[in-house]
Amino acid sequence: MACWIGAKQAKGEWLLFLDADTQFTNEDSMGNLLNLYQQKGASGILSIQPYHTVEHWYEQLSAIFNIIVIVGMNLFTVWKRKFKTAGSFGPCMLTSREDYFLTGGHKEIQDAIMDDLAMGQAFLDHRLPVYCLGGKDTLSFRMYPEGFKTLIEGWCKSFAMGAKATHPIVMLLVITWISGSFISVGELITSVNSGSLVAIIFSSILYLLYAIQTGIFARRCGNFKWIIFLFYPFLFLFFAGIFLYSLFCVYVLGTVTWKGRKIEV
Repeated sequence: MACWIGAKQAKGEWLLFLDADTQFTNEDSMGNLLNLYQQKGASGILSIQPYHTVEHWYEQLSAIFNIIVIVGMNLFTVWKRKFKTAGSFGPCMLTSREDYFLTGGHKEIQDAIMDDLAMGQAFLDHRLPVYCLGGKDTLSFRMYPEGFKTLIEGWCKSFAMGAKATHPIVMLLVITWISGSFISVGELITSVNSGSLVAIIFSSILYLLYAIQTGIFARRCGNFKWIIFLFYPFLFLFFAGIFLYSLFCVYVLGTVTWKGRKIEV
């Protein structure tokens, strides 16, 4: 409702919504963002997922989550816009005043748990475009700097709900990718146990390639340390554990916890 009240008080033709923990990375970021929106016809929503600034060790555990958040928007595939976007990125949304009030804005989605997905859907329902882009060199933020517990609660709150909006084909590709990470580890362990030098070499190469690929993906989302991707199975295990726990909270308990509050889902 604070966003809604602010939008009604604003006098400009365009409205820019930024989360409190989001910041521009350089003095040209704002101008570049506005120019990009103008190039896209100044219609609908231009949303940016900020670049994740990592400081403490436990924040490294968010690497896979950051990848999936962006992939799950359905737009970052070889098929480009053949899939409808799952919504908009919440930390940064730029829209025209006319389009915002046409869709009902934040007042229309005030009861939504995942307001970024709901806002994007509201624009799509009115046949307005939703653009989702990565924020490297433009916007940055820190996720869950309060501690490890907050990180778990935050991702738990987000992921099971977000998964519902991901296109089934994109979800299948994500599941295949995650499964491949565990298969590569299994192949390495099996080859070591077999004692076959050829099998060990090939499985080691596969493991290394998976580590490099995961690192490249993650470092497009945040400044994660390269060294952690040598231990990528633990990152995928952590992701799988939180995702399963999130499903349990949503479909069994019917509630998730966030900042000391129980939220019904």
